[in-house]
Amino acid sequence: MALLPGDAEVLHRSAIMLAMVGALRAAIARERNALALDPLSAEICMRLAYFLVADQQFSQARPLYEKALAIAPNSIRARYNLGNLEMLENRPVQALASFRQTELQVWRLTVRRGRNTLWGTLMQHSEFSSS
Repeated sequence: MALLPGDAEVLHRSAIMLAMVGALRAAIARERNALALDPLSAEICMRLAYFLVADQQFSQARPLYEKALAIAPNSIRARYNLGNLEMLENRPVQALASFRQTELQVWRLTVRRGRNTLWGTLMQHSEFSSS
């Protein structure tokens, strides 16, 4: 049976589960399949990039974070994770620029939403929140 575009979400969620049980390579393969079905999903791009970074495949992760930011330019997670990748690649100037932009985006969200804490906003948009 052929996969349908709506199956991208199922593949994406199962890739997360595979990663959670330590099957990182299988998670990467599954997420690649999800991205093939839904190439404009910023979430799938970000998660695949995150998995690739965890697997030390930095050069393959960068274009996915950049694509996620092209699709969702205000994505705090994509920008923050790109900053982490910059640090791992020993590019501190670029990492600092990403982190500063992330901080500015969080500050704008905080002001716009009337939040009194940056931490709450960060947790809403972090890798630790449920997605």
